[in-house]
Amino acid sequence: MNWGGCMVKKIVVGAVVVGLLVGVVAYFKVERMDRKKVRDIEFQVVEEENIPREVMDEIKGYGKELRRASYLCNGELYIVVYYGEQSTDGYSIEVSKLYESSDSVFVETVLMGPKSVKEINEVASYPYVVIKISVNDKNVVFI
Repeated sequence: MNWGGCMVKKIVVGAVVVGLLVGVVAYFKVERMDRKKVRDIEFQVVEEENIPREVMDEIKGYGKELRRASYLCNGELYIVVYYGEQSTDGYSIEVSKLYESSDSVFVETVLMGPKSVKEINEVASYPYVVIKISVNDKNVVFI
């Protein structure tokens, strides 16, 4: 009867060991990504009326949760950061970092709350920013 308990214990220990190995491999793979800035990237924040229809259709389907994505459209790279549902309006988004390393493009944005309590409306809003850069074949990493 004890053999059954030992077998379960061995399987659980084996699963934990495999999980740890997968975690270590994933950690070192991520850490090998070069984060050292080679140069800042010139970008343009795209006004809503200039967002390609295909990209806008994707944004409209995002829902209530945070989403980040990049799209190649018409020979340009569009980077979208969507902050999901907020309880009021009046939010803005700042692109705080956009730079290139030897193997990646890094993007960091900051969601900033309403500037004045007097000017906000108690209506749900869905703040997002669309950034356009020249086509780049490097991976986009959101930080």
